Amino acid sequence: MAKIKISDYIHTLKAIVADSNQEQLEKNFAGFLQLLKNHKQSKLIGEILDGLEKELNADAKIGVATVHYPQGQEPDKQQLAQIKTFLKERFDLHDIDFNLVADGPKTGLLTDIGDFRYDWSLDNQLERFKDKIKA
Repeated sequence: MAKIKISDYIHTLKAIVADSNQEQLEKNFAGFLQLLKNHKQSKLIGEILDGLEKELNADAKIGVATVHYPQGQEPDKQQLAQIKTFLKERFDLHDIDFNLVADGPKTGLLTDIGDFRYDWSLDNQLERFKDKIKA
């Protein structure tokens, strides 16, 4: 018997979501969770749901970006709008969902999306300015 991969669970759950009305979805999702529990796979639920979210967002061309900001200096609406515009153009996306995390540099923002990191911190800007002067 072949080993079942997380992606198999994700595709099964994605099909359940796509092919169900609200009532069926609740019943099918409950059945899916019970199946995982019966096969002692409930520890995978978080990983499966994260994968499903990524799949559904990819289909809808919605990016998920994590913005790291200094403690007590949450980015304002204008900053987030500028980041959203940049990321939508850069990655050809229809929309961006943000996760805001107060663990960033002392000044400025770091933004992670997929495997990419954009560093808009003051330290990074000064470093780039120094490099321009040297060149």
